[in-house]
Amino acid sequence: MNLLWLPDADLAMKRLEGDRSRSRVHAAVLRTLARLERDPFQPRLLNRQFATEMYGQLRCTPTMLGDWSILWTAGPEPDEITIVYIAETVL
Repeated sequence: MNLLWLPDADLAMKRLEGDRSRSRVHAAVLRTLARLERDPFQPRLLNRQFATEMYGQLRCTPTMLGDWSILWTAGPEPDEITIVYIAETVL
């Protein structure tokens, strides 16, 4: 599975990479991204799906560290997912 990045997601990841106080969050995000890359629909990822006006169907995958999650969507191609945003959220 190939990971594509929207600009806002890329910026959020760069902020995490540059913030030493969030090194544990960065590591958790990297682990979760690796799992998404292997099989984004694995039930153990605890994905939650919802609809938005801007992006259509989105999935939210928790990083299992605090309330940090990765928001993503399938596609545009069959073997791709697009990372929409990385954020600390409570759903």
